[in-house]
Amino acid sequence: MLLNVENLSFFYESEKIIFNNANFSLDSGQILSIIGPNGAGKSTFLNCIVNLLQPKSGKITIEEKNISQMNAIDISKYIGYVPQIHIPTYGFLVKEYIAMGRAPKIGLFSKPSKEDYFFVEKAMEKMEISHLANKPYTEISGGERQKATIAKVLVQEPKLIILDEPTAYLDYGHQYKAIKLIKTLAEEGYAIIMTTHQPEHAILLENYTAIIDGQGEFAFGKTSTIISESLLSDLYKINIKMPFIDSLQKTIVCPID
Repeated sequence: MLLNVENLSFFYESEKIIFNNANFSLDSGQILSIIGPNGAGKSTFLNCIVNLLQPKSGKITIEEKNISQMNAIDISKYIGYVPQIHIPTYGFLVKEYIAMGRAPKIGLFSKPSKEDYFFVEKAMEKMEISHLANKPYTEISGGERQKATIAKVLVQEPKLIILDEPTAYLDYGHQYKAIKLIKTLAEEGYAIIMTTHQPEHAILLENYTAIIDGQGEFAFGKTSTIISESLLSDLYKINIKMPFIDSLQKTIVCPID
């Protein structure tokens, strides 16, 4: 098993429980979508997985290695993390910014080689941002920065990719393309964990879904069994229906007045 999470709990000093006794495993090629209301703790959960925050109890292992006993470089050899917001601080060219993802492979103070830039070119092609290669990272849009950051993670060659709201800055068409990309990455053997405010995205990705409800509860299961009209209605405090559309062969999520 690639990733194993056992009895994970987290709370801040106020002692409000963010999530409690989270348990799940994830293997190569599998996708976990995490949904929940604003402020429920989805990003906090991801930060625990990548060891940026220390859980109050429980254990996280990747290929049976305890995350808490690994340094940032070692973790980066296994996990690539795309945060929800990345604020540029220096005007690196986009291709230079993406090349930084090769650091775990070449060392922090080594220069990227032609081979490294080959990985950069392939990642830019996959993210459809090759035309931005020579633009300063500070001068591209939020959505383009999101794509560049995903490309930076791809050149890192991790085994697990963690995406915090990867569609947040994308228009409708690019959201759909991002979901297709995530499916493709899973088919290529990456394990994927992503947070989303769109239950439809979890349904499209199938596989597994985790619920963080804002009251400390954590639930995990097959997407097809865990996501229901009653769960979503309770989670988001609105009436939700999930009809299956025969002509589309898809389930859609509809708020009802």
